[in-house]
Formats: sequence, structure tokens, C-alpha cells
Amino acid sequence: MYLYGVFDGFDGNLAAGFTCQRLPHEVLFDDRWKAPGPPKPDTVREILRDAFPNADREYSCHVSRIDKECAPRVAAAGTQHSGEQWKRCGCSAAVALIYQNSLYTANVGSTRILLCMWEGRKLRVLPLSVDHVPSNVEETMRLRKAGHDTSGPVTRCLGALNRKNEPNEIIADPYVSNGDITLEGNQCFLVIASAALFEALGQVRDSQNLNFDLADLIAQELQNQENIHAVAQAVVDSILRQHHARYMVSKSNQHSLNCHEDMTLLVCDLRTKSSAPAVAPLTPTEPVRIPAYVSFDEYYNMKQSEQDRLVYV
Repeated sequence: MYLYGVFDGFDGNLAAGFTCQRLPHEVLFDDRWKAPGPPKPDTVREILRDAFPNADREYSCHVSRIDKECAPRVAAAGTQHSGEQWKRCGCSAAVALIYQNSLYTANVGSTRILLCMWEGRKLRVLPLSVDHVPSNVEETMRLRKAGHDTSGPVTRCLGALNRKNEPNEIIADPYVSNGDITLEGNQCFLVIASAALFEALGQVRDSQNLNFDLADLIAQELQNQENIHAVAQAVVDSILRQHHARYMVSKSNQHSLNCHEDMTLLVCDLRTKSSAPAVAPLTPTEPVRIPAYVSFDEYYNMKQSEQDRLVYV
């Protein structure tokens, strides 16, 4: 079993940091894996579908504990409630699970998942995610039907608790791919990329198919390099150079071109069984453990390296 994911935070990195620890826990330690015999594909998809709202509820509980920890000190000092920062933070999340040579994917928000396959000399790109953004007609209709506005960056996410006060506004229910995708014998690679990467690529290319453009860049690098980490870095560097050049030109010509945001690209080469994955697989081995929660003071007195090792349980 292999689990890959990208967690793209907004309004801070607190929700992304929590979710990248909690969501794998919800997937890999689900009790349905313990049932006799391997789970059926529908069961695997149910595990992914339940993991997202479960992780979101755990984030809400974690923030509530921080609120209780902060309240006495905030009342005494008369300062702004520090727990509000946790309530503002949210993140898009996209995960891909490889189990028994089959691929299952799920996402909320704007992070995309692509499965790219060679059919002879032709590259085929299969999108396995849905953009939960205001430009998505179905999402806009859902929000308007519930009487909500569509002004936010995403229509579904984890965290962003301050926008989840009303039912059916910003939700954490994921899109889960329906097809049974068998990887054995296929010449393919998997891509998970944040929205900012596609936005920057779209600003430097006049294209109607950015998914294919990104996949084509990766395919070219895969032919030139053996190290999968170098492939991903080369693609991001290429997009950054093109964006910077276009940005400088637009700045001198007084045309508007946005500065790029943080970009994340994960590439997993699935062409052969011997191909090394892009990142170390997340498996249910014994991780670094902490108590049920870390207090507000303990968290902010930690070094960054210690915070990064936290596993929220």
C-alpha cells in the first residue's frame, strides 16, 4: 500500500500542517482494513470518502482545545484570541492510494491529480480530481441553492472553520474517483500539483489544456533524467523561469501579471515495478507520538523541526 498527498494551505499553514498528519492516520488506520480478506474497491473508496470529514472534525476539536487553553490568558491580557488564526486557516487536499495495483484518488479544493499514460508514442492525460472553486458550475449552484455567496477561493476544503458556521457552505466532503484503475502493465506516471502551479503555467502559456501542458513537461524530463525528485524540481524551475520573465515584461509594460504563490508538485513514476516512488510511502509503521494534544505554550515554544515531527492523535 502506498499513499501520496499534497496539502495546499491558505491563510497560513496551520490547517495544512495538521491535515498532512491526520488524514493519513484516518486512511491507514481505518478499522475496515482489519476485516477478513482484502476490502473491495467500493470499501476502499468509502474509506477515502470518510477520511476527509473525519480529519476535518478532528481539526475542529483540536482548535477547540486551543481555544480553552488560550481563553484565560487572553482574558487577562486583553489581546486578540490566538485561536482565531487556527479558525481562519484552511487547505486543499488531494491524496492518491495505491492498493493491490489499483489506484484510488480523492480531493477537496483546488489541488489536482492527473494520471498520465503513454499509449504508444502518444501521451494521454486522465484527470482524477475536481476543482472545488467558484468557477465550477455545480459548486456555485450548490452554494447558491443553500443561500451562500461564492466569493471564497474554494468551495470545499479542510479547516477554514470561520466559514463553516452555516450548513452546506464550505464542506469537507471529497470527490472520490469512481473508476477502477489498474496500474499493472500500464506505462504511466502520477501527478499531484497545487493550483498555483497551474495558475503560473496558464499565465505564460496561451493554452486550453494546462493539464496536458504540465504532463508533457514532466514526460520530457522523465526522458532526460533518472532521478524522480530532479524531474519534479526541473519542471517547477522551468515554470518559475518562464513566469518570472513574463512578469518582468508585464511589469515594464504596465500590464497586470500576478506574482506566483507557493507551488507544490509531486510526481510518482509508475512505469515499472522497480521504479522508486517520488516520496517515501506513508505506511502504518510506528510514527513519532505525542499526547492527545500539545498545549498552546508547548507548541509555540517548540523549534520548527520539532513542530514538523508532530503527529496529531
